[in-house]
Amino acid sequence: MINQNALYIVKIPLGKDLEGLAIQMQRWPINPEPGEKTGIAFHSTTRGHLIRGTITEKADGTIIVQRNKKHEDPFIFRPCTLEMYRQKYYKMCENGQ
Repeated sequence: MINQNALYIVKIPLGKDLEGLAIQMQRWPINPEPGEKTGIAFHSTTRGHLIRGTITEKADGTIIVQRNKKHEDPFIFRPCTLEMYRQKYYKMCENGQ
């Protein structure tokens, strides 16, 4: 289940090691009609985003969004622990320490 209050690390399929932070994640639309396209809406450290595609949730909290384009890697959202944030990801935030 998507936790709107959690911080996620998002692996962006545009580059080999391109990652960012995602907050306030939620399914979009919240209550889709049958056959309606779905996706994930979230904020990064700079602005809001919407990624449309098929959503898969794993038991460890990882969320995978496969866009509806052939031969494209998915967006992968992993929960970010406090330890992970302090070791690496604090650099992505202004005054992150």
